[in-house]
Amino acid sequence: MDAIPFDPGMSALFQRTNLPDTASPATLSASDIVKTMVDKLSLELLDIKGNKSKALSLVSLLQALGMALLSMTDDTIVASALGISPGSLTQDLKDKIHTELGKCAVKHSNDPDSDQSIRITNFIGSTFCYDNEQYEQSLSKYYKTKKLDNNNNGKNLADTIDSFVHDKTEGEIDTVFGHLTESQRHKVEAALGSVMNFQIDWDERFSEDDTEKGLFQCADGTFINNVLMMCKTEVLNVATDGNFAAIAKEFRSANGEDLKLVAIKPRKSSATAINNLNSETINHLIDKLKNVEMEVELKLPKIDITNSCNTELLDKINQVLGTSIKAQDLSKLGTQSDDQLHIVQKIKASINEKGARGSIATAAVDIGRSLFIDPICFDFNCPGYIAIVDREGNRLLELVIKDGQFLVHDGPPMVTDSYVAFKG
Repeated sequence: MDAIPFDPGMSALFQRTNLPDTASPATLSASDIVKTMVDKLSLELLDIKGNKSKALSLVSLLQALGMALLSMTDDTIVASALGISPGSLTQDLKDKIHTELGKCAVKHSNDPDSDQSIRITNFIGSTFCYDNEQYEQSLSKYYKTKKLDNNNNGKNLADTIDSFVHDKTEGEIDTVFGHLTESQRHKVEAALGSVMNFQIDWDERFSEDDTEKGLFQCADGTFINNVLMMCKTEVLNVATDGNFAAIAKEFRSANGEDLKLVAIKPRKSSATAINNLNSETINHLIDKLKNVEMEVELKLPKIDITNSCNTELLDKINQVLGTSIKAQDLSKLGTQSDDQLHIVQKIKASINEKGARGSIATAAVDIGRSLFIDPICFDFNCPGYIAIVDREGNRLLELVIKDGQFLVHDGPPMVTDSYVAFKG
């Protein structure tokens, strides 16, 4: 019997419900403030309306951004980045906000003696001779930040950080500063950063024997006919609204971690419908995924991110948050007024029949001038959204798949201008 596709008229169970109203700014807690900032950044940094695939780790980015905010003495700038009034930023609220921003680093601190599937190591490196014990204690308290030793080792700070990241990712990421010239590398004067590794297996693995070639429609309207699709029929959490369908596939639990892959796609295959996805809908669907389990005929593309590098994150963050964070604002770190601040993120990750693997490095860098019987079908065959989400809703990795950049093909990509049914 053929699988039943997601249909807008399927059942009252799947009809659109009103999204909850957001709280007024006056009533926002630290978690509300951070969540609002996350929602603002997520899809804008992923460029959901663009034509290219993008990868992002907000969990890793928030470590660097949080440490940067902790390095500021001007509460006006901090409040602006957080989207609240300066008068409401009490010391108690600041403490709670940094607790919220750094909680993933505290929970998944890189303890070599523990058997964790997620490991996060935050670091600070600086050529400045700052002497602020309370600042370092706060970095350690909220972000478990490790201070890198750059004294008398014959390396510039960029070399020291690259060596540290290479070691922590076991060689998966060679360099954070590959986009810099040799002259610029020697001008790296300080960096606040985060290294994250994850290695998680599916609760129910895909069989490699069931992986088959499938069709994927790109955002520009072309089709790739030989994308490798992992196929499995199993009971999954599902959710829909009037426009989108979502599934959640569980990863195997380790040390109490509760991780799942969430995939969201248009209910009707389309090259452009994903452009209408917003944070409210994502949060609504993720929350709704807890309620319904159904047998699903799942087709999910294999993902391979070999070297995603975003060096322009700060400009986009300033634009989205309506602020202007500059190097001189990180005064506790000892930055100079004419320095340049950049935020860079590098990602290497894969999602395959066994599970998900990834290494991510993010750094804020100061550079000196100078219910149905029949299975339903979820065929991820057009532009869509994928995230790895923990129990609290933190998104370890987010992807917008718009083209074949992150997809694994059977041989060279076979691109056509229109739909061509695959046979063979």
